Amino acid sequence: MCLSKVQSSNYDKNNNYSKKSKYKNNKNKTDSSDSTNKSNSTASASAAASASSSAQSNCSNQMNPSNIMNLLKILLDLFKLLGMLNYLNQNEDPSDQNNSQPVAANEYGYLTGDPHLRGGDGEMYNVHGTAGNIYSVLKDKNLDYNAKYSSINNMGNNGVVESAINVSGKNSKDVISFNKDGVATLSTTANGKTTQQAIEKGKTYQLADGGTVKYGQAYGGGADGSQLEERLIVTTGEGYIISQVARPEGYIDSNVETPKAGVYADKTMPSGILGDTFDKDDKARVATDNNGTGVLNNDLSTYTRLSLLT
Repeated sequence: MCLSKVQSSNYDKNNNYSKKSKYKNNKNKTDSSDSTNKSNSTASASAAASASSSAQSNCSNQMNPSNIMNLLKILLDLFKLLGMLNYLNQNEDPSDQNNSQPVAANEYGYLTGDPHLRGGDGEMYNVHGTAGNIYSVLKDKNLDYNAKYSSINNMGNNGVVESAINVSGKNSKDVISFNKDGVATLSTTANGKTTQQAIEKGKTYQLADGGTVKYGQAYGGGADGSQLEERLIVTTGEGYIISQVARPEGYIDSNVETPKAGVYADKTMPSGILGDTFDKDDKARVATDNNGTGVLNNDLSTYTRLSLLT
């Protein structure tokens, strides 16, 4: 392209102006970018400082003595709870830990003569007692088996001449009475009213606790119990089998079998001059006198009752 001098001069000026203008624009952009970067850097630094300050504040709060004490209290309560659970585990009833091993299940005991007793673990002992007194033979939940002592010969020996087995249900109570002459009666109390009837031989009667009573032929006679004889048999709702017979000598003998599920299935351990021996171990106790000392859990006087109907 051919230019005149004037045109050439103007072109150079314009070209130089354009270059200067571009330079200034670029310079302005650079300055603006630097300013923005500086601003962003300042903001980032400010944010970082704020975050650091916040973190320090949180850390300071977490290390606050009050928070530390609260944490220690929580830990202490936790240790106490663990200790209590450990104590309960160590003191748990053996029958609760292993339901396949019930307490004193299918054990057998008896009371005979003046009176001699055989306990659930095979111990042999005497409870001669005092004539006229009433003693608890077997007591358990919803069950009270009591016996009255009296002199049975010229030697002053005592024996059981009357008995009462009291069983309770939800809304009623039954009393099975028996005497040395073999007379058996059933008294039922329900809704504040009491009725009484003779127990007929060969008949079965339902009881308030879900059990039964029957008077009739049953094994139990003879030295080995293999002979049939007239017996009053009470089967309680829990599963005890109490069998009584009136002897010609003028006293009552009785046998007791414990429930198949054990005596602690109802969470109540039995007591009484015979009931004490149906315990959690299989060790026969040893008597030190003729009133059950060494076998009974307490002194004989604590087993006395004011009435057969208690």
